[in-house]
Amino acid sequence: MNALIDQLAALRLHGMAACAQDLLASRKPPSLTTAIKQLIDAETVERQVRSICQLAGDACIAERPISNADCKVFAP
Repeated sequence: MNALIDQLAALRLHGMAACAQDLLASRKPPSLTTAIKQLIDAETVERQVRSICQLAGDACIAERPISNADCKVFAP
């Protein structure tokens, strides 16, 4: 695993880690501004999902973690 991905995961930025992995694997990397926006958007969604699941308790069962989502959905 890439050192950047490991650092993001260690900081518990799982949304950013998943998105960064996708960005690093892409054939044509986005501009710095676009990449930062995608990372922030991915982490925001990850935290919103975690918050909803904490509020819902056991009723919140996700089929797959949001960190497995494709961060390209945040592209403009």
